[in-house]
Amino acid sequence: MNEYPNAYHFLQRAERIGLSMEDLVTHRFPLSRIQEGFETNLRQEGIKIMIENDA
Repeated sequence: MNEYPNAYHFLQRAERIGLSMEDLVTHRFPLSRIQEGFETNLRQEGIKIMIENDA
């Protein structure tokens, strides 16, 4: 099952009601800690987990 259409429609609805995409990001990890970000995601400990470039 492809979840991208569901996620896309969720983000569209969130935007319509004024929910900032930034508010959905609950965790941020630098690229150097990508494994920790993946593990956090696997434990389902956040809404959206962002991996950011260290540079």
